[in-house]
Amino acid sequence: SRRDQLREVIVDHGYERAVGNACGYTMGAVWPPTWMEKPMFYTRNPTVLRENMTVFNMLHLNDMETGLMMSLGEQVIIREGEPEVITHVPREPVIVGA
Repeated sequence: SRRDQLREVIVDHGYERAVGNACGYTMGAVWPPTWMEKPMFYTRNPTVLRENMTVFNMLHLNDMETGLMMSLGEQVIIREGEPEVITHVPREPVIVGA
């Protein structure tokens, strides 16, 4: 899977300690204390993503040794073929507290 390929690249660069086990979740009408719905995306999750589902796909690295973290994500609608990205923010990184 693409997630496994991404994890492999991160591990090859020495950041395995910073990788979480989930890489996204479905979205619907949820309210605090959390905005996340189950199921979350993780290896061997039996849930099938179906056309017209809205999901948040993310990459989050949290390096507890250095105190650094990085997150990026996109909201998408599952479509036949490629998903439709509905996030409309710049993809350039925002660096806080360098």
